[in-house]
Amino acid sequence: GNRYPQPIDWDLATVPEGMSSSISVFRTSGGNNGQYLTRANGAGNLPNGEIAVGQAFFARATVHNTVFTFTNALRVEANPATVARPVVDTRPTVRLTLQATTPDAVADETLIYAETGATRGEDLRFDGLRPGRNTGAVPTLASLIDGQEAAVNGLPLHALTNGQTVVELTAALPTTGTYTLTAADVANLPAGTTVSLLDRKLNVTQPLTAGTAYQLTATTAGEVLAGRFALVFNSQRPLGTSNLAPGTSPLTLFPNPASSGAEVRVTGVAAGERVQLLDATGRVVRTATTAVLNTRELAAGVYTVRAAGGRTTRLVVE
Repeated sequence: GNRYPQPIDWDLATVPEGMSSSISVFRTSGGNNGQYLTRANGAGNLPNGEIAVGQAFFARATVHNTVFTFTNALRVEANPATVARPVVDTRPTVRLTLQATTPDAVADETLIYAETGATRGEDLRFDGLRPGRNTGAVPTLASLIDGQEAAVNGLPLHALTNGQTVVELTAALPTTGTYTLTAADVANLPAGTTVSLLDRKLNVTQPLTAGTAYQLTATTAGEVLAGRFALVFNSQRPLGTSNLAPGTSPLTLFPNPASSGAEVRVTGVAAGERVQLLDATGRVVRTATTAVLNTRELAAGVYTVRAAGGRTTRLVVE
């Protein structure tokens, strides 16, 4: 906790080896309602990275007996928001919020950004894992990193410029009713890169720009939506007018990249529709009608997945 008589600014902290750069604080909003606010690498929903006087916070270490030293340099004499504007973040960013459509509902959020040095896996410097789910009637929204729920997810820059990247999402809906999933911010994406929300249950792909809203319904209290939603970044440039039939969905793959031997799920195909996997020479190396491609015994490289209607997308096998 912060035992100084002033707030401290986590963005000024020097984090030792073996300790994550992220912290989370728990904020109550009345009754048993509360949510975790997270800051990692200058990003997240903890405003300005500021920790109030007496505020407890959660930090994560992966090395036993890691020591973090508080210094006077962390102290701020006043709320930074009142004396200086924060530096504008120029990193590619997608910020999603999830909120019940009821009066005074509290929104939760997850943030995905890209920066040089980050990887698709967990990075202590770039990512902020959740210490837990929110409580009471506050929903929880997270992206997944190696199956772990994250409030802040740093991606490598090439993930947004090299074909297709899928980021899985999970949501915990504490009460029944309607919720709104909103792209609160979509900023600084590389030229030619788009991002969409994939709903596998409804087989819908919704292009996202700042302000785009998508509604979902919880039919049971405590429902957890895992495997239904994903963000799809696509940097493939169209070579001409799309020849997809009206109402036809684009192809999306998960996982992508995939390790050799993995089963790759193809979304956007009808039941029984033939899906082909082609190598770099155009040779068909796999054919399936179950919307699942097996990469067993395939060499590492870039492959093309092809379905009906001229739809193709790229698969990376590592």
